[in-house]
Amino acid sequence: MRKVFAPLAFLFLSVLCLSQEIISWKEAAQYYGQVKTIEGTIVVTRNTGKVCFLNFSEHWKTDFTAVIFASDFPKFPPNPENYYRGKRIRVTGKIQEYQGKPEIILRAAAQIFMVTER
Repeated sequence: MRKVFAPLAFLFLSVLCLSQEIISWKEAAQYYGQVKTIEGTIVVTRNTGKVCFLNFSEHWKTDFTAVIFASDFPKFPPNPENYYRGKRIRVTGKIQEYQGKPEIILRAAAQIFMVTER
């Protein structure tokens, strides 16, 4: 069952990412409870060993953050705090409010997409 579920989840999330309207990380707080694709550059990161924070702004206490929990680290590149820092990315998921700021919890690699500059 697990071998079948993983590819199906990847396919679903990939289609979801392609079909989503892309919004700036600055607009994320306007869409609490909705599934959206957020785009921006990761400027500040932190990995506590239990959670990795990918911050789209230097004002990480108030602005949008993508979050990866340790239980999901194996699904992402090693040291995601270094891998994604400085990169322009898109993340797709349900925007939630945590301690007064918007965030998306990333549970699968299909939720994050590197944007290549043209």
